[in-house]
Amino acid sequence: MPTTVARPDGPGGALGCVLSTMAVTSRVLASQVRELEEGWSASTPELPLVWALNELHLDQPTGPARAVELAEVHQGDLPYRHLVVEDAFTAEALAGELEGRSLWRHDRLALMVLAPDGGPPAPAVPRDRSAPCPLTEDQSGQLAQQWLSEDFPALDGQTLGQLDELNRRAARLLSEERFGFLGPDGSPVAMVKLQRKGDVAWLLDVYTVPRCRGRGYARALVAHAARRARELGARTVFIVADDNDWPKQLYGRLGFLTVGVLWQFHLALPELG
Repeated sequence: MPTTVARPDGPGGALGCVLSTMAVTSRVLASQVRELEEGWSASTPELPLVWALNELHLDQPTGPARAVELAEVHQGDLPYRHLVVEDAFTAEALAGELEGRSLWRHDRLALMVLAPDGGPPAPAVPRDRSAPCPLTEDQSGQLAQQWLSEDFPALDGQTLGQLDELNRRAARLLSEERFGFLGPDGSPVAMVKLQRKGDVAWLLDVYTVPRCRGRGYARALVAHAARRARELGARTVFIVADDNDWPKQLYGRLGFLTVGVLWQFHLALPELG
């Protein structure tokens, strides 16, 4: 699988477009961005529990010791350390260095771009023959809160509130549209978001409530959002998947190709007292 090595395709290539679009949320919405020789750091004191707005982003080769040192310098006032690493050699070296430190964890994110010569995916119809519909910001927020509570049951109300505020700010920044399916009572049961910056479109937050999984909602929504992106003139359409989870295979069947890998490293510091 290809990995990112300091944007090998250049800033104007597919991988460069993906990385720069993903960075927009942090760089524009953060209260302060500091440019570094190795990359940049974002900080947002009013939303300290939102990792994406308080991150150290490394896009140049950096030694493991230096990466950890930079995290301490720029995130020393936070209850965590959060690093996003583009450079594959840096990421692999850092993963090896931190492997024995149990409090650190890392994730590999597959960056997947819709093949330009294949056109948008063919429409997909769920088993119940229902059709995607637009969702309001409040409806998608409701599903996002349920998703976070499902995956991270220890999250408190303050954290959920700050993440909701991030989602609302990002929606305004990136011309967000939301699509989903509704249950018999009219409540949302599945969603996908479509965000745009220029001629680049990002499909994200694909989620279905547990009781409605297995009906083909995710496939139908991703196909629908990808076709909508093409209708709006997007030349690059991408989606991000856990490199070790099954949705990556689903997106591959819909025509998305992996063009790079982004690494995230996170350390949750133990509470004192």
